Amino acid sequence: MTRTPHPHDGPLVCPECGEPVLPRAPSSWQPALGPAPAHSHLDGQPLCPVVGPHGYQPAYPVRRPPAPTARPGAADTDESDES
Repeated sequence: MTRTPHPHDGPLVCPECGEPVLPRAPSSWQPALGPAPAHSHLDGQPLCPVVGPHGYQPAYPVRRPPAPTARPGAADTDESDES
């Protein structure tokens, strides 16, 4: 049986700045801003602002795309002339 990937399975990052995300509410969130978001930057600040249906709101985290991997035996394709 194959398990469906969940958004929290991989490293989460802020989609605006690419910084890592913690699965906890921002430490600086004010109740007047509405319900606290579930994620924050490593420094406890809300994720970067984006425009939502009711104005600016913290972005939703995204999974970091996997880093490209080199194929075994792939030749270096840098053809620059250093003479």
